[in-house]
Amino acid sequence: MNHPSLNPVSSDQRVVLRAAAFAAVVIACHLPLVWIQLHNLWFYRPHYEFFPLLLAGVGWLIWKRWPGWSPDTRAPIWSSVVLGFGFGMLAIAVLLWAHWLATVALIVSLCGLLGRHWPAGQWREWLPVWLLLWLMVPPPLGLDYRLITRLQTSTSAMASRVMDLLGILHLMEGNVLVLPGHRMLVDEACSGVNSVLVLLTLTAMYVVAVRRPLIWSAILLPCSIAWAWAANTVRVTTIAIAQAWFEWDLSTGWQHEVLGYVTMSLALIWLISTDYCLSFLLSPIRLRRADLTEFSAATTPLTTIFNRLVGARPRRESSSDFTPDDTPVIPSSTREQPERKSFARGTHAAVTQTRSSRHRPIVWWALFGVLGLLQVTGFTLGAIGGRTVRTVDSDTESTRFGAEDLSENLGGWQVIDQEYVEREQGANFGQFSSRWIMRHQNLECIASVDRPFWGWHDLTSCYAGTGWTFVHRVDEGDQPEDPREARFVQAQFSRPTGEVGWLVFGLSDAYGQAVVPPLSGLPKPRFVERLRRNPLLSRFVADEEFLGDSPLLYQIQVFASSDTDLTTEQRDQLRNAFFEFREAIVDRLRQREGP
Repeated sequence: MNHPSLNPVSSDQRVVLRAAAFAAVVIACHLPLVWIQLHNLWFYRPHYEFFPLLLAGVGWLIWKRWPGWSPDTRAPIWSSVVLGFGFGMLAIAVLLWAHWLATVALIVSLCGLLGRHWPAGQWREWLPVWLLLWLMVPPPLGLDYRLITRLQTSTSAMASRVMDLLGILHLMEGNVLVLPGHRMLVDEACSGVNSVLVLLTLTAMYVVAVRRPLIWSAILLPCSIAWAWAANTVRVTTIAIAQAWFEWDLSTGWQHEVLGYVTMSLALIWLISTDYCLSFLLSPIRLRRADLTEFSAATTPLTTIFNRLVGARPRRESSSDFTPDDTPVIPSSTREQPERKSFARGTHAAVTQTRSSRHRPIVWWALFGVLGLLQVTGFTLGAIGGRTVRTVDSDTESTRFGAEDLSENLGGWQVIDQEYVEREQGANFGQFSSRWIMRHQNLECIASVDRPFWGWHDLTSCYAGTGWTFVHRVDEGDQPEDPREARFVQAQFSRPTGEVGWLVFGLSDAYGQAVVPPLSGLPKPRFVERLRRNPLLSRFVADEEFLGDSPLLYQIQVFASSDTDLTTEQRDQLRNAFFEFREAIVDRLRQREGP
C-alpha cells in the first residue's frame, strides 16, 4: 500500500517549488548588503526602528492576498524588465559597496518577482503592499532629519503659544524651553518626534489592509502626520505644566515613557476618529426604491463620478440592482475576490509550455548568484582584514577621546578643559561627544568630536534649534590637492541680544576620509576613490588601501561666540584652530584603525 507522503511530486508541484526557490535565491542575493543597511537603521536612525514591524506586516499581507500559483501563468515581459533593473542596481551597489542602493535594488526586484508570479489583472492586490516597502528606505540628502527638525521647531512654537494662553512664564530659545530654574530641549523632552514616522507607517499599513480607496487614503495619511504633531505638542505642554505648576520632572525616567505612550494613544484615537469621519463623508451614494419615480433616473453622472472616485462598485441600471434601505453599495475595494487557483489545476499542455521556458530563470539564477557570491566574498575579506561592521555599544570605549589625544598647546591655542558627554541615542549633537575648551589671546572656543552619525549631518540646524539664528554658511575646501581633507563648512549665527557665533565643522569616517556636504558644489570623490570601499576591488585599483566598511562618521567642530562680531583675523584664527584640531583627530583615528 502506498503511503500518501511517499507519492512522487507532481510536475505542477515541481514548477511551484522551482518558482519559490528562484524567488528565495533572488532575495537572498541582496541580503548581505541589505543587512548592513538595516543594521545602520536600527543603531543610527532611531526613527526607523519600526522597520521590523513593517516587514512583518508586508509579509502577512502578501500571505493573505496570495491567490495561489498556477503552472499556466507565464511571466509577463514587463516583470523581466523590472527584474533586470533590480539586477542592474544591485550590480552597481556591489561595485560601489552601497548599502542604500542595494536596499532599493531589493525592493525593485521584489516588484519583478511579484509581477512574475501573480496572476495577470490583479495588480491592485499586490501593488499597494509593495509600495509599503519604500517606507523603510531613508530619503536622500537627509530629508528625514529635516522633517524632524521642522517638526521640532513647529512643536516648540505651538507649545509656546499654549503656555502663553495658560499664563506660564517661559522663554523659547529655538527648541530650548526655558522655565524658572529649568531648561528643557524639545529634542530630549519630546522624543515623540520619532513617532511621526511610526504613526505614518501604521496608517499606511491600515489603509492597505482594509483596502481604503485612493482619495480616502490620500486624506488619512497626511492626517497621521498632523495628529502626531498635535500629540507631540500636548507632550511638551504637559511636561512644562508639570514642571511649572507642580515641580514634577516628566522629561526623564519612566514618567517620560508613560507620557509618551499616552500621547501616542491620543494620536491613534484622533486618527481613528478621522477615519470614521471620512467613512461618513466618502460613503457611496445609494438610491432607495422610494426615490425612483418615472421622472428620476436610476443613476446620474454626478453620482456615478462620485461613487467611482470613492471606490464604489459600478452598478447596472436595472431595477433589480437597487438594494433595500439598509443595504449599502459595497465598495469595489471590499468586494469578494476571485477564488484562489490551485497549482494542481494546470493542464499537461500548460506544464509543457512552462517547461519550454525554463531556460529563462536559469540565466537569472546565474546572474544574481554571482552578485550574491561576490558580496559574501567581500564580507569574508573584510573580516579577515579586520574591517567589520561596528555597533555603538561595542565601540564606545575604543572611539572615546581623552585629554591624552590632544596636546596642551594646539597651534597656539591653549587647552583649558576637557569633558566627555553622553546623550540619548539619536540626539541631535550625537550620542557621544568629547569636548575641549581652548583659548587663544582673547578668543575662546569649544572644539568637539561628536559621534556616531550615518551620512551627512547638518550641524547648523542643531545650533538653530538651541536659540541661535542662522545667518549664512559657506562650504569650502582648504586643501584641494588632497580630496580627503578638502571638505568643511563655515557658518555664522546671531542672537537677539547681539551675540554672534561662528561655527566651522566637517565629518570624517573612522579612517579619516572627509565627507562631502550634499549640494555644496565641492568636487565629489573620484570613482577610483569610491572603489576603495569595495573589499574586492580596492587592492586591484591603483594599489589603493582598503578603507573598510564602517558606517560610523565623526563630526569635528569648532565653535566660538562673542558679544561683538569677530574680526577677520579672529575668523582666520578659528579656521586654523579647526584645521589643527581636525588633523590631530584624524591622525588619531588612522592610528587606531591601522594601515
